[in-house]
Amino acid sequence: MSEHHEPPADDLLIGGPDARPKGRGRAYLAGGALAVLAVGGGAAAWAALSFFGTGAQPAEALPASTLGYVSVDLDPSGAQKIEALKLARKFPAFKSEVGLDSDDDLRQWIVEEFAKDSGCDLDFEADVEPWLGSRAAMAAVDGEDGPFPVFVLQTTDADRAEKGLAAFAECGGEEAGWRIEGDWIVLAETEAQADAAVAATDEGTLTDDADFRKWTERVGDSGLLTAYAAPEVGGLLADAAVADLGDVAQGPAALPGCEAASTAYEEELRAKLTAFDGAAATVKFNDGGVELQATADSGIQTAAGLGSLASADIDNRAVTGLPADTAFAFGVGLPEGWATALEENLAALCGEGVDPESFGDELAEGLGFDVFGELPQVLGRSVVVALGADIDVEALMNSSDPTGLPLAIRTTGDKAAVDRVVASLASSFGVPQDLVTVREGEDGVAVSLDATYAEQVAAGGELGKDEVFRDLVPNAADASFVSYLNLDRLQPAIEQLAGGDQEAVENLAPLQGVGLSSWNEDDELHVLLRVSVD
Repeated sequence: MSEHHEPPADDLLIGGPDARPKGRGRAYLAGGALAVLAVGGGAAAWAALSFFGTGAQPAEALPASTLGYVSVDLDPSGAQKIEALKLARKFPAFKSEVGLDSDDDLRQWIVEEFAKDSGCDLDFEADVEPWLGSRAAMAAVDGEDGPFPVFVLQTTDADRAEKGLAAFAECGGEEAGWRIEGDWIVLAETEAQADAAVAATDEGTLTDDADFRKWTERVGDSGLLTAYAAPEVGGLLADAAVADLGDVAQGPAALPGCEAASTAYEEELRAKLTAFDGAAATVKFNDGGVELQATADSGIQTAAGLGSLASADIDNRAVTGLPADTAFAFGVGLPEGWATALEENLAALCGEGVDPESFGDELAEGLGFDVFGELPQVLGRSVVVALGADIDVEALMNSSDPTGLPLAIRTTGDKAAVDRVVASLASSFGVPQDLVTVREGEDGVAVSLDATYAEQVAAGGELGKDEVFRDLVPNAADASFVSYLNLDRLQPAIEQLAGGDQEAVENLAPLQGVGLSSWNEDDELHVLLRVSVD
């Protein structure tokens, strides 16, 4: 049985007459203290994401009715800690502002930073270390009155945890409820919510839930951070999306005469979102960089009414066939019939009585070409935006001539269609047509204000063989979406933009690149984000 504490003079109530390790209690806890203990808080956010371990996980203390879940591992002995600190210490600002070594206890650093910022008189070794475990999570639990937030902290000593929580509570602030069950502290906004979360585990824990196991297994081994969204989240998304349809229907993309979203459209959107089957993600430090992997039910992609737009593969060389020295690339695949699907979706949004052709006519009047009729011919199966590394920032800033910017759009469409649309747009916006260069190559049609760069992009290259690109976007050939940024190639431009701020330059210098890609496989959407460091 845990030791009972009388309420302090400021009416802080800890525990109560029945306080015990597996009982219930109430605490007026500082909101900042809750955040720090649960996920590392503000300045320590990276620290809460810097550890990886195995063993008991916070999901064991949460009910199967949990809608959303994000866990972090604070295990000081984890291999991910060493990887994280090796990476972080490459940045001068980290070394000067944080100054942690690989054998430091990051939990102590978190608590001491919180105490410094809040003015609380907390001693890590006396008030926290004896009871704080290595794992934490925050979650949204489905209750009778709707979802409510819950924090879960691992504890190594239930009795001492009460004293430690009291020390945090003395900082003053917000009322909260808490309950200790075995090795876990469950915190919520009220005692009733904490009790409800714990009681609901009698019907099954999140660890035992089939959906949770299915989606977390999809993203592989647990990393320093694991996130999960239950299928029931689809219903919440549906409520929010339907509530916002009125604004969409009357917004900039609305059809002429559209006054409100149709009931049929609302019902269809709700059905698509409610059918959502779940998702999960994990974050890891890997080979000198950071990696996020996410997997979700791909059915949610159709909720926007664009059919398979997000699942069409990019033409194999649309991105990989760009010049090898490309500094930035953004590419997306387009399925057959995407324009028709978009037009029909916009018409369905407003229901009967709205003619989608009138919307197309209005756009054609403003842009000078038939958007739904000609864009598919212009864009083809893929469209890519590319930026070259040879950027003279100072020259561009001191000149009104935009033709020196190595930026191009390349499509797999028909050159004659591209020529027609470029001429129409130039006329509509008052741009001299001879400023725009259109060139055709084996991998597509390139359009740029920089004639030299248009030639280079049209001619193509072997970006797909570049070592940095392959590392950041390993599945580019099968992706439906690719975004790639090589910061090493933009270093001269970054130095120019910094305007003599050497500290900013030095803190950006370690970053090598960023890659983001997505693809569909077996009715699942996969997303990979990688950040690499030199």
